[in-house]
Amino acid sequence: MIQQLSNAEPYVSIQRLCCLLELPVSSYHYKSVRRSVDKVIADKMQALLKGSFHSYGKRRLAFELQKESFSIGVFKVARFMKPLGLVAKRPKKRHYYIMGKEQPTTQG
Repeated sequence: MIQQLSNAEPYVSIQRLCCLLELPVSSYHYKSVRRSVDKVIADKMQALLKGSFHSYGKRRLAFELQKESFSIGVFKVARFMKPLGLVAKRPKKRHYYIMGKEQPTTQG
């Protein structure tokens, strides 16, 4: 926004524009840094999940990524998993049947 205003009014200084907008001058020079490491981590996470048949959750993924020399924590892994739609599959609940009891049968 400051860049657009400075292009529209070339005779007004950046300090004056920032003062009018009540912004610090450093916000003019600030550039958001999008790390390419995020893309690499996302690709690696997808490969690890596919290799584990989607059984790895956030904790195991974080552990495996740390073994691969990525410095990443559990909460950051969870934050990456959500927009990518990566979900760990849970095993089905076991059913234990009681032996010895007669089950009711229906005759048609």
